[in-house]
Amino acid sequence: MADMPGDLVVDEEAAYPGITDTDSIEVHIGNPASINTTYSETAYAESVSQYEVGDHTAGNNQIGVMEWLATINGAPIRDDMTAEGWSPDLTPELLAELDMINRQLENWAGHQGNTDDSSQLPEESDAPNDGRTYDLGGYESFTMQWKTLALALLVQRGFGQGMPMLRFQCSQLVVERLDPLVNPGVVPSPHLHQIVGGNSFNASMDPKTHDLPSASTCTSCTFSEDFSNYWTAVLYFRARNGTYRRVPQFVSEGLRADGGITVYYIPSPDEKEKVTAFKPGFRMLVGDATARAPSTVRKVCHRCMPATGDNSNINCGAPDSQFLPTEMCPGGIRSVITFPTCWDGNNTDSIDHMSHVAYPNSTYSNGMAGAYGTCPGSHPVKIPQVMYEVMWDTQMFNDKELWPEDGSQPFVWSTDDKSGYSQHGDYVFGWQDDSLQRAMDARCNGAVCGQLETQSSESAMKCTKSRTVEEDVDGWLTDIPGMDMSK
Repeated sequence: MADMPGDLVVDEEAAYPGITDTDSIEVHIGNPASINTTYSETAYAESVSQYEVGDHTAGNNQIGVMEWLATINGAPIRDDMTAEGWSPDLTPELLAELDMINRQLENWAGHQGNTDDSSQLPEESDAPNDGRTYDLGGYESFTMQWKTLALALLVQRGFGQGMPMLRFQCSQLVVERLDPLVNPGVVPSPHLHQIVGGNSFNASMDPKTHDLPSASTCTSCTFSEDFSNYWTAVLYFRARNGTYRRVPQFVSEGLRADGGITVYYIPSPDEKEKVTAFKPGFRMLVGDATARAPSTVRKVCHRCMPATGDNSNINCGAPDSQFLPTEMCPGGIRSVITFPTCWDGNNTDSIDHMSHVAYPNSTYSNGMAGAYGTCPGSHPVKIPQVMYEVMWDTQMFNDKELWPEDGSQPFVWSTDDKSGYSQHGDYVFGWQDDSLQRAMDARCNGAVCGQLETQSSESAMKCTKSRTVEEDVDGWLTDIPGMDMSK
């Protein structure tokens, strides 16, 4: 056993099977934070929820820091080191120890609250006297690595949240003009959507004949039993010269994906209250593509993100707004779409895709109230609260020379809406068998759930679908796709 900074104990034999000469381990606290052995073993930190294991052969070994830390105190990495992906079971005790390590490492590094002052950086003589070599270069990178790691840990397990909730990423499946809920069978649909989930998504998806789990061959979500489809409108930037450019999406904190949507499934805060998972064929819609005025129920909201990327309070409370932000947003724009939590118990759909579900009896002062309120008699069955979080990378457009001369906000939804009120979310249930019910019963938290099967982020990102409608959606365009149809 070897002692590491902060009294961190690693079972080296378990961590590195077949490697016995680890006496010359070096801990480099810089960028990246890494652990090197004479066999060039490297551990690297990534702010992701799935951590992939590389080829475990001497001389070319890579293993995520998260997985390495999971070997602490008798929790060795799985034997199948060539597995495509693996998520460690991070216990509360391990999280507490990692938090302690993070704080001790920061203290050891001599943090004085000013990373720009070189006089505050530690000297070589400050390193622990344990016979190992410590590279003290790049203190700012060092602190970011460990803070990122701590954040990823908390996000993965859902710590710091007031109640259990599945929170996971679904990468981009396709961006195109199809809408099997509002415009079934219509090719193309009136406006553009960004879609994630199972690759059986198509223009029709008749619930009587289309079973998503059996029809799909892959899913862009990291829970591999989730073949549901999730989609929203698409955000565009309108430049001063009148041309449009699609705003790309980026991944929410602590997750890893190719754009897409961060999906939440939230049970009741009362662990004694039964939450019934959706039935096959279930679908619903939130929002109105024709809306140009605020709703009394805050189902959709936007936040102008600060440069620090603070992504707290996913609840449509202050400082969120139903309209699009009017100023430049240093960290992009976040959209949150909150679905109802009450079901009539009989119908898996309705003509408007809304009437079979309802929001609870509540003042609904914020988006999270849907998980707390009491269901009305007309819709007595409590269902999981589905919530979408979409991060729009508007930073590349933060140039006053591109914005309108009058300074008005230049972003517009693919519904030809500059106000922001028309953002909407569509949902088609497609979890395999009883997997979602198991997760709700177990009150799973974050992107790790012992009741569910997962796949690596890389596998999820590989699940894509070719466009049915051949048109340019990404270049500088004279019109948003479909916009000319509405003129």
